[in-house]
Amino acid sequence: MGVGIMQWLGDANYVMLVCGGFALLVSGLMLVSPGRGRQIGEWILLGTAALAVVLASDLVDKLDNGTVGVKLVMIALVAGALKLSDTFAALHAEESPMVRRKELAGLVKFLSIAVQLGFLVLLIRHFNLVSPVFCHQIIFLTLYGFLLHYFLPLRYRLPFFLFLSLAGIVFIFGFVQAGWLIGLGLILIGLCHLPIRFSFRVVLLVLAGGALAAFRVGRMPAPWSGAIWPILGSMFMFRLIAYMYSLKHRKAPVGVWPSLSYFFLLPNVVFPLFPIVDYTTFHRTYYDVDRHLIHQTGLKWIFRGIIHLLLYRYVYYFVMISPEEVDSVTNLVRYMVSNFLVILKLSGQFHLIVGLLRLFGFNLPETMNRYFLASSFTDFWRRANIYWKDLMQRVVFYPVYFPLRMRPATGLLYATVVVFLVTWALHSYQWFWLRGSLSLSVPDVLFWTLFGLLVVINTLYEAKHKKKRERAAHRRHFLCDLCSLVVMDQHLGFRVACPLVCPGNNVEGYNSFNPGFDRCGRRADVGGSDLTDGEPKRPNRVLPFGCDDREPHSTAVFGVPTDRL
Repeated sequence: MGVGIMQWLGDANYVMLVCGGFALLVSGLMLVSPGRGRQIGEWILLGTAALAVVLASDLVDKLDNGTVGVKLVMIALVAGALKLSDTFAALHAEESPMVRRKELAGLVKFLSIAVQLGFLVLLIRHFNLVSPVFCHQIIFLTLYGFLLHYFLPLRYRLPFFLFLSLAGIVFIFGFVQAGWLIGLGLILIGLCHLPIRFSFRVVLLVLAGGALAAFRVGRMPAPWSGAIWPILGSMFMFRLIAYMYSLKHRKAPVGVWPSLSYFFLLPNVVFPLFPIVDYTTFHRTYYDVDRHLIHQTGLKWIFRGIIHLLLYRYVYYFVMISPEEVDSVTNLVRYMVSNFLVILKLSGQFHLIVGLLRLFGFNLPETMNRYFLASSFTDFWRRANIYWKDLMQRVVFYPVYFPLRMRPATGLLYATVVVFLVTWALHSYQWFWLRGSLSLSVPDVLFWTLFGLLVVINTLYEAKHKKKRERAAHRRHFLCDLCSLVVMDQHLGFRVACPLVCPGNNVEGYNSFNPGFDRCGRRADVGGSDLTDGEPKRPNRVLPFGCDDREPHSTAVFGVPTDRL
């Protein structure tokens, strides 16, 4: 009998059906349970839902992969249990017929979104985009997670999202290394919330970063694997800056679930380079409009990301040539244009990341905005690096510019120069956490110097000739700037300045959890990871450097009106 039980436990199909049946049992018991017992039942049901997603995504190595049909049956049973428990809770509310019709319409929209997402997942898997672990496990963790996340009450959606994120980390690194990564992350987050002066917290974070840097360069032997460094750095090296800025200025409320979810974002575990999501925006945009609209826009961005990645793959294999092959004007143009088109990988990955986050209610803005239509260097800076530009705007540009705003030209000049100096320093800082060494090459310095100089000149010109610029904006194109940037790419080391956007770079440890891929995240064919970008500007008065004269409103958006859910 014991052997038979062990065989059943090793049968994935049997375990999945038991999981679905258990969820229905818990929801039934919740019907007759008192208030306290019902709360316990809700958390048990939440854990069962997370387990169901893990099983359906084939993240348990000791179980054979179950059939698709059984997976869908289990997901349907758990979703039914979640809906049943929510229906029981709503029995006392005496919902009107209009509310019931609205719920039915919402269910139809959900089914439409689920079918579209299924097709997109099949496309990602068919073309083997990003990496094997992403297109075979993590994307299915997202798919099945979304199917159950939709039916959860609002108060349990963030905890469920966090459970999925932690499950992905454990699957990629194993329990021991994942424990180190999560533990180090919790220490850094805890330092942000110590009951001491803000400046002391900053000092402690700097000291903690120095200790981790000593481990990174090997001055002290680290008890964890080097494979966790790119992901640990990606999660905290820039997000801590945005988080501390929000804490200092009280831009958004903080809490256990929002804070942990902000740092441990689900797609981050397979993307060492990740958009710098602003905490205030992350909090403010959570279910801030109808959720079906958020999900549908996310699907559109996922599809756009897939198209960009496929175009990048075509350029990489059939258009790009080496410098030795440049023997004519035609090949020179082909060489320059093909290298600039490598930005398609960056754009594709970022659209994919933000689209996936939108499936869980984070109504984040676009990371890139038609960068091929930029009309100047300054416009390209605003369009192609939006999240990064917004971080520099808040943390660097405003503090430098506003004390000098009585002398606009001087303030604009100093602030823009400081922004580019900080940008260069932070790119080197980013390179350190990803590669274990600083990027201090001469081409790197020349690139940021010349690019910053061009943006300064362009910005001063735009500030002086604003009306003329507005009349001519629709007639200008970016061809000259495109060629200039590509020339910088080749002769001033743009590949050094932008790691992982170009094919020749790598990240230490990344191939350790992407079998068959090189360190850049490509299959020995393609793939990748990406740089850092941000949120589009609202229509408003244009300040120098593309600044917005409004800061985002900090409202407690986790209390979302029910008509948006």
